[in-house]
Amino acid sequence: MIASQQVLMGRSEEPLGTETRRIDNSASNSTSIRRIRAQRSWIRKQELLFEKLKKRSVTGGVEVANVLNLRGALEETVKQSQTSVTQAEEIFEEQIELTIPARTAVDILLHWKQVWQEGLLIVTTSTGETYEVPYREVVGITFDQQNRDH
Repeated sequence: MIASQQVLMGRSEEPLGTETRRIDNSASNSTSIRRIRAQRSWIRKQELLFEKLKKRSVTGGVEVANVLNLRGALEETVKQSQTSVTQAEEIFEEQIELTIPARTAVDILLHWKQVWQEGLLIVTTSTGETYEVPYREVVGITFDQQNRDH
């Protein structure tokens, strides 16, 4: 029997790359208002960071056999503790409205990032040993927008 507690530690962002779109209004004498859709698919995934596993005990270190025995149970614990965990593809979508001045071209740079929820699983085995296992899960994506006039 394994008992576990999940402690949320915070969020971090990881760059995924930049998407550039150009809206060219350079041949027009009028201002143009454009609405574009920023859309990207992503897959929710989890990572248990076993290389950072710590035993909460004054005695001894962590035996490799114990880590191997815990691995499957811990992976199942993370899946059960996240009510919305799926391996299905999800879609992020946001509308962007831009005003493009006359005689101007604008490059829109979308700097995509995936958002990680980080946490700690505190696991107590049936023998009373307690372990801390860091984990992280992709919980969404977002972007930073940069506009460049030409």
